[in-house]
Amino acid sequence: MMFMPMFSPAIDAAGFSSLAFVDSATSTASTITIPAGASIGDVAVLFDYAYRGGSPPTLVTPTDWTSIGEDNQTTARINMSYKILGTGEPGSSITGMNGATSNNKVMFVFSGSISSITPGGVNVEATSGNPASQSCTAASGTAPLVVCACCGTTGGGMDFTTESPALTSKVLGGFLRAGYIIYNSSQANHTFDMADEGSRNVLGSFYLQAA
Repeated sequence: MMFMPMFSPAIDAAGFSSLAFVDSATSTASTITIPAGASIGDVAVLFDYAYRGGSPPTLVTPTDWTSIGEDNQTTARINMSYKILGTGEPGSSITGMNGATSNNKVMFVFSGSISSITPGGVNVEATSGNPASQSCTAASGTAPLVVCACCGTTGGGMDFTTESPALTSKVLGGFLRAGYIIYNSSQANHTFDMADEGSRNVLGSFYLQAA
């Protein structure tokens, strides 16, 4: 009698099949709360944009988080960071930058039995002029991965002028808009741009490769 081998569902080389969106959070304070629906082992991604008069806010990456990239100009700073969540962290408050004049934070949480994260395709700019168009080279990464981007200014309601391909979802936290798209296969490069919206423009993009 011939027995046919049994196969489990296809998984990638990292040992799991997919990333998934869990939840998001926003804040206009120096602190932000990690969504209570997050779980140990999820990855949280923080976009932190702050400004004040006279000089840029002091750079603060939350304790035990890893900065992906930051930049500043005369009065504003943008910092992007991530953390694989541990015991007691879902639902807890973390401290980022304090701009005195304005704080703007967006957080995304993604799940997928994640043991490590590798950032790639990182771009970040803070300028009083028009930020240069950014190319996030996610096609050179390995799925599963998530592409994230943000844009901010001193005016409310602004958005990307170029977002190609389009992000799956975007969230506005104060004067900062951030979004993401998950690739569990067939990852693609992305282009992002924004207009000159004032004196404190910030634009950032990257991908996070999970393993």
